[in-house]
Amino acid sequence: MAANLEALQTAMHPPEAGWDGRLPKAKRNWWIVFWVYSLGIALFSAAWFWIAPNHEIPQLNQPISPEAFHAEVVEFAKKYETAPGSGIVAPPPGGEAFLEGGMWNWYPTLKLKAGQTYTIWLSSKDVTHSLIIGEQHLVFDAIPGHKYGIRLTPDKPGTYLIYCAEFCGLGHQNMGGRIIVE
Repeated sequence: MAANLEALQTAMHPPEAGWDGRLPKAKRNWWIVFWVYSLGIALFSAAWFWIAPNHEIPQLNQPISPEAFHAEVVEFAKKYETAPGSGIVAPPPGGEAFLEGGMWNWYPTLKLKAGQTYTIWLSSKDVTHSLIIGEQHLVFDAIPGHKYGIRLTPDKPGTYLIYCAEFCGLGHQNMGGRIIVE
């Protein structure tokens, strides 16, 4: 019983002096670095929000059903197809063009004039695709239910391959298309 009393008295002793004092210098320095870094990130994020509020959001976007967009693409392809059944479409210089992603191709093949600005409407009929235009490293998302207008001015003649950067199922690695610039 005497041992229990000693344990009780020891447990009731006040804590050592200085337990509620300042942090040691090394810990205090790390806390200062932490708070300065956190404040810097917060200020940078807020500034980015006000400087570039439409960051990575296409200026031209509209909600549209995949079926309605597909109908626009088919009408566009019929109107401007270079030869029946070729799948190559030549819109008028400076006009609009349509490009639809679907498992596992981009339709139609666009034939554009160098130095002319086109608005290319982009969407998908099935799942999210991500359009990459060849070595240009231009990347745009094609999402079902939305069409995005991209203003593009091709400057060099050539054939540019189009790839998909968003995994869209088995066969994704073979998904491709072309833009021909004259």
